[in-house]
Amino acid sequence: MVPTLSLAYDFAEMPSFGSPAWWVALTPLHILWAGPEAVQLFFVLSGIVLTLSARRADFDWFAYYPRRIVRLYVPVCAAVLLAAASMLLIPRSATGQSSTWLSRRAAEYSPGSLRTDLSLLWGDTDFALSPLWSLRWEVWFSLALPIFGAWAFLLIRWWPAKLALVAATLAVGIATGWPELLYLPVFAVGSLVAVHWGSLQRLTERALRRPYAGFLFLGATVILLTARWWPIPLGLPWRASKWLSLAVLLGAVCAVLLAAHWDRANRVLTSAPLQWLGRVSFSLYLVHETAILTVRHAWPDASMITVALIAIPAALATSWVFFLIVERPSMRLARKVGRSARETLSVEQPQEARPA
Repeated sequence: MVPTLSLAYDFAEMPSFGSPAWWVALTPLHILWAGPEAVQLFFVLSGIVLTLSARRADFDWFAYYPRRIVRLYVPVCAAVLLAAASMLLIPRSATGQSSTWLSRRAAEYSPGSLRTDLSLLWGDTDFALSPLWSLRWEVWFSLALPIFGAWAFLLIRWWPAKLALVAATLAVGIATGWPELLYLPVFAVGSLVAVHWGSLQRLTERALRRPYAGFLFLGATVILLTARWWPIPLGLPWRASKWLSLAVLLGAVCAVLLAAHWDRANRVLTSAPLQWLGRVSFSLYLVHETAILTVRHAWPDASMITVALIAIPAALATSWVFFLIVERPSMRLARKVGRSARETLSVEQPQEARPA
């Protein structure tokens, strides 16, 4: 929403050296608004969680698919309808202070765009409700979980070859821009981490025993996660920075391991404010853009600082209400649908005939 940051985000124009935007965009401080990097972390985490769930002895595929579909699609449908309603109530037009990000947002939700966003699988309109681009790949991974799980579990000792295959696939994706090769391999890395979780846990805990190791680990993680940005002032052409997505992926894995096994990180992440943010994070992801754009267009001539002071609390409040009336009920509905599907589709074993 801030013009100078928006231009930097699109690699259209780099901020001037030493300016506040330069520090926030082109140094490791970029971690404060690292959107695509956060999505990579989310994909890795999703790959870990779903693969570990599928590994449980009591995991039920009959219940998994309907439960997962309800869990994802009910909140998405509600978020799309909320975005469409906000466009009708607060018309989106030119504002006093605009940015490339703001100017690209859709002014209305056409019927075709609604169908595309509600389906998720076959693309997204991007500029109507842009967070949905990542959920498209989450749905595809959820549907293909047996394939990813089998790939991760088979030939476990061949993990170096599997990692090399993932890296090669990502390289092709980076070179060609094919989204299937850019995003689905990230879930595959999460599945591999899940399979080798015990070994990685021991390795991480052993490394963290050394003095200040946790802070060094944290620093390295931030450096990796922001690797597409801070090398640019050092002379790296911004067009070449896309190849550092592989370093970002490594940083995402490090972030998961650090959060899981470093006591200091665990204490911070389990604090009450962050627990609350974690609880509403999916709702916040779905509605934050709608809340921000609604505030921006309701006060088109307000300064960016004024909009931020209103939009941030508005986004948090909207996400909490959305969680209460949409997401939490969708969780209960998903569990209910899963149980019903299991009872309906499970094949009962025939009882052995008893002798007369």
